[in-house]
Amino acid sequence: MKNLIFALTSVLILFVIFAAYQLSKFFSVSSGSKISQYQNPKTALLVMDMQIEFSDSAQKIIAAVNKTVDYFSAKNDTLVYIKTQYHKSDYLLNFVRKNAALEGANGVNFVPDLKVASQNIFTKDRMDAFSNSEFDDFLVKNQIGHIFVVGLDGCYCVDKTVRAALRRSYKVTIITDAAVSKKDAEFGGVKESLNQQGVELISSAELIK
Repeated sequence: MKNLIFALTSVLILFVIFAAYQLSKFFSVSSGSKISQYQNPKTALLVMDMQIEFSDSAQKIIAAVNKTVDYFSAKNDTLVYIKTQYHKSDYLLNFVRKNAALEGANGVNFVPDLKVASQNIFTKDRMDAFSNSEFDDFLVKNQIGHIFVVGLDGCYCVDKTVRAALRRSYKVTIITDAAVSKKDAEFGGVKESLNQQGVELISSAELIK
Protein backbone atom coordinates (compact mmCIF):
# COMPACT_ATOMS: atom_id res chain seq x y z
CA MET A 1 0.00 0.00 0.00
CA LYS A 2 2.83 2.38 0.89
CA ASN A 3 4.48 1.68 -2.45
CA LEU A 4 1.24 2.52 -4.27
CA ILE A 5 0.84 5.78 -2.35
CA PHE A 6 4.47 6.68 -3.08
CA ALA A 7 4.02 5.93 -6.79
CA LEU A 8 0.82 7.99 -7.02
CA THR A 9 2.42 10.86 -5.13
CA SER A 10 5.43 10.79 -7.45
CA VAL A 11 3.21 10.86 -10.51
CA LEU A 12 1.23 13.78 -9.08
CA ILE A 13 4.40 15.74 -8.32
CA LEU A 14 5.73 15.14 -11.83
CA PHE A 15 2.41 16.27 -13.30
CA VAL A 16 2.43 19.47 -11.25
CA ILE A 17 6.02 20.19 -12.29
CA PHE A 18 5.17 19.58 -15.95
CA ALA A 19 2.06 21.77 -15.75
CA ALA A 20 4.00 24.58 -14.07
CA TYR A 21 6.69 24.39 -16.76
CA GLN A 22 4.15 24.51 -19.58
CA LEU A 23 2.34 27.48 -18.05
CA SER A 24 5.56 29.39 -17.40
CA LYS A 25 6.62 28.83 -21.01
CA PHE A 26 3.23 30.00 -22.27
CA PHE A 27 3.40 33.25 -20.28
CA SER A 28 7.13 33.86 -20.76
CA VAL A 29 8.82 36.76 -22.54
CA SER A 30 11.56 35.61 -24.88
CA SER A 31 15.07 36.99 -25.00
CA GLY A 32 16.92 37.63 -28.22
CA SER A 33 19.83 39.46 -29.77
CA LYS A 34 19.59 43.23 -29.83
CA ILE A 35 18.98 44.58 -33.30
CA SER A 36 21.68 46.46 -35.17
CA GLN A 37 21.73 50.22 -35.45
CA TYR A 38 20.48 50.25 -39.03
CA GLN A 39 21.47 53.16 -41.22
CA ASN A 40 17.91 53.49 -42.48
CA PRO A 41 15.65 51.62 -40.03
CA LYS A 42 12.25 50.65 -41.37
CA THR A 43 8.83 50.78 -39.74
CA ALA A 44 6.38 47.90 -39.35
CA LEU A 45 2.78 47.70 -38.23
CA LEU A 46 2.10 44.58 -36.17
CA VAL A 47 -1.56 43.47 -36.18
CA MET A 48 -2.12 40.95 -33.41
CA ASP A 49 -4.73 38.21 -33.01
CA MET A 50 -7.64 39.84 -34.84
CA GLN A 51 -9.27 36.44 -35.17
CA ILE A 52 -12.75 34.96 -35.19
CA GLU A 53 -11.96 33.15 -31.92
CA PHE A 54 -11.57 36.54 -30.26
CA SER A 55 -14.13 38.45 -32.31
CA ASP A 56 -15.90 39.99 -29.30
CA SER A 57 -12.77 41.99 -28.56
CA ALA A 58 -11.67 42.39 -32.17
CA GLN A 59 -14.91 44.05 -33.24
CA LYS A 60 -14.44 46.78 -30.64
CA ILE A 61 -11.36 48.09 -32.42
CA ILE A 62 -11.83 46.92 -36.01
CA ALA A 63 -12.43 50.43 -37.38
CA ALA A 64 -9.29 51.85 -35.74
CA VAL A 65 -7.20 48.83 -36.78
CA ASN A 66 -8.31 49.10 -40.41
CA LYS A 67 -7.64 52.83 -40.34
CA THR A 68 -4.05 52.20 -39.26
CA VAL A 69 -3.63 49.42 -41.84
CA ASP A 70 -4.67 51.86 -44.58
CA TYR A 71 -2.29 54.50 -43.23
CA PHE A 72 0.80 52.27 -43.10
CA SER A 73 -0.08 50.56 -46.37
CA ALA A 74 -0.24 53.93 -48.13
CA LYS A 75 3.22 54.70 -46.77
CA ASN A 76 4.54 51.37 -48.08
CA ASP A 77 5.60 50.36 -44.60
CA THR A 78 5.83 46.68 -43.68
CA LEU A 79 2.58 45.12 -42.47
CA VAL A 80 2.77 42.00 -40.31
CA TYR A 81 -0.17 39.92 -39.07
CA ILE A 82 0.05 37.58 -36.10
CA LYS A 83 -2.29 34.65 -35.46
CA THR A 84 -2.65 32.58 -32.32
CA GLN A 85 -2.84 28.89 -33.22
CA TYR A 86 -2.49 26.08 -30.70
CA HIS A 87 -1.41 22.53 -31.49
CA LYS A 88 -4.04 19.87 -30.94
CA SER A 89 -1.49 17.72 -29.12
CA ASP A 90 -1.03 20.32 -26.37
CA TYR A 91 -3.69 18.61 -24.27
CA LEU A 92 -2.98 20.22 -20.91
CA LEU A 93 -3.00 23.86 -21.97
CA ASN A 94 -5.81 23.26 -24.44
CA PHE A 95 -7.89 22.04 -21.51
CA VAL A 96 -7.04 25.21 -19.59
CA ARG A 97 -7.80 27.35 -22.66
CA LYS A 98 -11.05 25.47 -23.30
CA ASN A 99 -9.76 24.37 -26.74
CA ALA A 100 -9.64 27.93 -28.05
CA ALA A 101 -7.89 28.69 -31.35
CA LEU A 102 -6.95 25.12 -32.23
CA GLU A 103 -5.06 24.63 -35.49
CA GLY A 104 -7.43 23.87 -38.35
CA ALA A 105 -10.46 25.40 -36.64
CA ASN A 106 -12.38 28.28 -38.21
CA GLY A 107 -11.70 30.38 -35.13
CA VAL A 108 -8.05 30.87 -36.05
CA ASN A 109 -9.00 32.79 -39.20
CA PHE A 110 -9.03 36.58 -39.19
CA VAL A 111 -12.34 38.33 -38.57
CA PRO A 112 -13.97 38.95 -41.98
CA ASP A 113 -13.91 42.74 -41.63
CA LEU A 114 -10.15 42.93 -41.09
CA LYS A 115 -8.16 44.48 -43.93
CA VAL A 116 -5.37 42.03 -44.67
CA ALA A 117 -2.99 44.05 -46.83
CA SER A 118 0.05 41.74 -46.91
CA GLN A 119 1.02 38.10 -46.89
CA ASN A 120 3.38 38.57 -43.95
CA ILE A 121 1.43 36.29 -41.61
CA PHE A 122 3.01 34.47 -38.68
CA THR A 123 1.49 32.11 -36.13
CA LYS A 124 2.34 31.71 -32.47
CA ASP A 125 1.43 29.22 -29.77
CA ARG A 126 2.56 31.41 -26.89
CA MET A 127 1.67 34.95 -25.91
CA ASP A 128 4.95 36.40 -27.13
CA ALA A 129 5.03 36.64 -30.94
CA PHE A 130 8.84 36.61 -30.84
CA SER A 131 8.65 32.99 -29.71
CA ASN A 132 8.24 32.32 -33.43
CA SER A 133 11.82 32.57 -34.70
CA GLU A 134 10.61 33.10 -38.27
CA PHE A 135 8.84 36.29 -37.20
CA ASP A 136 11.91 37.41 -35.26
CA ASP A 137 14.15 36.75 -38.28
CA PHE A 138 11.75 38.50 -40.65
CA LEU A 139 11.98 41.77 -38.74
CA VAL A 140 15.78 41.59 -38.70
CA LYS A 141 15.99 40.69 -42.40
CA ASN A 142 13.83 43.71 -43.26
CA GLN A 143 15.80 45.99 -40.94
CA ILE A 144 12.79 46.98 -38.90
CA GLY A 145 13.68 49.41 -36.14
CA HIS A 146 10.27 50.76 -35.11
CA ILE A 147 7.19 48.61 -34.43
CA PHE A 148 3.66 49.99 -34.16
CA VAL A 149 1.32 47.56 -32.40
CA VAL A 150 -2.44 47.11 -32.68
CA GLY A 151 -4.76 44.25 -31.77
CA LEU A 152 -5.32 42.11 -28.71
CA ASP A 153 -5.20 41.09 -25.95
CA GLY A 154 -3.53 44.08 -24.36
CA CYS A 155 -2.86 42.43 -21.02
CA TYR A 156 -1.41 39.27 -22.50
CA CYS A 157 -0.16 38.86 -26.07
CA VAL A 158 0.33 42.56 -26.76
CA ASP A 159 2.08 43.06 -23.42
CA LYS A 160 4.40 40.04 -23.77
CA THR A 161 5.26 40.82 -27.40
CA VAL A 162 6.03 44.46 -26.66
CA ARG A 163 8.27 43.47 -23.75
CA ALA A 164 10.11 41.01 -26.00
CA ALA A 165 10.56 43.77 -28.59
CA LEU A 166 12.03 46.09 -25.95
CA ARG A 167 14.54 43.40 -24.96
CA ARG A 168 15.71 43.42 -28.57
CA SER A 169 16.00 47.26 -28.59
CA TYR A 170 13.11 47.98 -30.95
CA LYS A 171 11.37 51.31 -30.69
CA VAL A 172 7.73 50.46 -29.93
CA THR A 173 4.51 52.43 -30.24
CA ILE A 174 1.08 51.18 -29.18
CA ILE A 175 -1.88 52.75 -30.96
CA THR A 176 -4.17 53.02 -27.97
CA ASP A 177 -7.60 53.06 -29.60
CA ALA A 178 -6.58 50.13 -31.83
CA ALA A 179 -5.51 47.86 -28.97
CA VAL A 180 -7.87 46.31 -26.46
CA SER A 181 -8.13 43.90 -23.56
CA LYS A 182 -10.99 42.13 -21.86
CA LYS A 183 -9.53 43.61 -18.68
CA ASP A 184 -9.74 47.32 -19.49
CA ALA A 185 -8.76 48.58 -16.04
CA GLU A 186 -5.77 46.25 -15.89
CA PHE A 187 -4.71 47.21 -19.42
CA GLY A 188 -4.42 50.81 -18.26
CA GLY A 189 -1.79 49.71 -15.76
CA VAL A 190 0.00 47.63 -18.41
CA LYS A 191 0.21 50.62 -20.75
CA GLU A 192 1.49 52.85 -17.97
CA SER A 193 4.19 50.29 -17.11
CA LEU A 194 5.24 49.96 -20.75
CA ASN A 195 5.24 53.72 -21.21
CA GLN A 196 7.66 54.03 -18.28
CA GLN A 197 9.95 51.64 -20.15
CA GLY A 198 9.96 53.83 -23.24
CA VAL A 199 6.93 52.62 -25.20
CA GLU A 200 5.11 55.44 -26.97
CA LEU A 201 1.33 55.60 -26.57
CA ILE A 202 -0.65 57.46 -29.22
CA SER A 203 -4.13 57.33 -30.69
CA SER A 204 -4.86 56.75 -34.36
CA ALA A 205 -6.10 60.36 -34.56
CA GLU A 206 -2.73 61.61 -33.29
CA LEU A 207 -0.94 59.35 -35.77
CA ILE A 208 -3.05 60.18 -38.78
CA LYS A 209 -3.41 63.96 -38.85
